[in-house]
Amino acid sequence: MDHVALVKKVFKENFLRELTEEEASDIAKRMISQTRESFSSIEGFTEEKFQEYISKNLILVFSPSAVNTEIKKIIDTIGIETLENSPKYKRLSEMNNAVCLALALKKVFNEEWMIKAQDYPDIVLVKKNSRSFNEKHLDAVMLEIMEIPENARANLGNDIELGIAEFIKKKKFNKRYEGIPHLLVHLNINQLALNLKRVSELLNSFSANPFHQIWVRSNADPNSQIMGISLLTPEFHQTKIDFVNDRDLYF
Repeated sequence: MDHVALVKKVFKENFLRELTEEEASDIAKRMISQTRESFSSIEGFTEEKFQEYISKNLILVFSPSAVNTEIKKIIDTIGIETLENSPKYKRLSEMNNAVCLALALKKVFNEEWMIKAQDYPDIVLVKKNSRSFNEKHLDAVMLEIMEIPENARANLGNDIELGIAEFIKKKKFNKRYEGIPHLLVHLNINQLALNLKRVSELLNSFSANPFHQIWVRSNADPNSQIMGISLLTPEFHQTKIDFVNDRDLYF
């Protein structure tokens, strides 16, 4: 598949946007240019090697800023509730969750992970490493996304932390994955009083966890300005992203 056709296909699948030939051509040229600039600092890089690579391996990945731009276009048309709740926009919603994790990784480790959506698992996070261009010069993290919606709260029981941990176990621990992916849980319920550290302890007490790490995305204030990204397994760590004051995290 040529680069322009690939761009059109990816935008249709991920953002439900039909691009013109001119739009797709401009995006393909820009992405190739950005990839060249990013890869040029890798040891062993040559233009000849890059052209050989790009002819076979144009992988369309998106920065958090690029995904956010597409999400704003969708929200302006349909509203955020439809985006988060309509199956039609499931992939874009998954990419939005991946953006939240990418921002947390940027804040904690100063690492810039790009986002590629697919079917199984849901997301691949990709980052350039410091190895030679002749070696495997990209790191990748396989990321499964799941949501615990507000309408599931009634079935979580009086012990909400135990209910959340068991919900995750029931939905995901019995599935078989290729390799050992990570899991990101969008806790889309009113959860400001939850003890996420206890959820972490409960998950770590369960056997047969197929994930390298389990993360949870949650609101950290009533106005949804501050988001929490918490690592639940194998240890507990919490990071907060302020969507107003942490704009510099976007890349």
